[in-house]
Amino acid sequence: MNKKEKNDENKEGSQLLSDEAKTWISRMNFRAEMGGAYVTGLRGIEETFESREVARAVASRLESADIDNVMLKPYSKERDLTVSSLKSADGPRKLLEGSFGLQRIESGSFSEIGMAIDTMVYMTEGNKDCLSEPEEVTVAIPILGITVQGHTDGSAFDEKPIEIKTVQTFTPQIGFTSHRNNKSPFWNINRYLMQLGLYQLAKERNGFLVIVARDTGAVVCFEVDYEHAKRTLSYHFKRWLKRDICGFRSSIESYKKAGKGTARNRDNYSINREEVLG
Repeated sequence: MNKKEKNDENKEGSQLLSDEAKTWISRMNFRAEMGGAYVTGLRGIEETFESREVARAVASRLESADIDNVMLKPYSKERDLTVSSLKSADGPRKLLEGSFGLQRIESGSFSEIGMAIDTMVYMTEGNKDCLSEPEEVTVAIPILGITVQGHTDGSAFDEKPIEIKTVQTFTPQIGFTSHRNNKSPFWNINRYLMQLGLYQLAKERNGFLVIVARDTGAVVCFEVDYEHAKRTLSYHFKRWLKRDICGFRSSIESYKKAGKGTARNRDNYSINREEVLG
């Protein structure tokens, strides 16, 4: 981080967007695109009239945002489990083993660009569209015996939660190279759906998954069925617990013993696992 960027920080750690990220984002042409073909054959996720409206609203807001005034607010990494830490089997273990404190934002990184896009959607006031502000939610997960918190990326149409993600490109990658950028545009879709699914569990509604391409600025959005989201969460949590995949079960137990995660019932592993998420 150069001297100018350091001066842009305040005592809470907030900072202006780096010059590298500004250059990258300024090259994007944010626009809504049809994305139904991307999810053909996937259960519980589809492009709908409402999801297309969400894509148009997000693209319009991104295109009109002033990147010179984008202020990023790093989060403080703590030991408590969060919605984000449960989107993959190795999330709780990584949180246990990782460092804590104020998040470090690497200039020009994909993470910085993703944070900027989340911020840009809600920079201006008075937007008359379908989007509502992000909010903190509390999610009870009986099958794990814990309650966690998280922050949605907004909501739309009767408080349906929104999750916004960025990908390198929507162009399918060809070949067998292991380069990290040579992946399907939906390489991490299971993680995206797990995170959104937990917000849906809290809201008891369908949700919207918004995906933005970092190379062009194209925006697509899909609506995710609530019942399907519950089944997906239940399937993965049961499998991760049974096999202790990536130390998932043992990490959850460690958090519960330490009083982290606000366990509702310390003996919750005796529950009927045939119940959906509980």
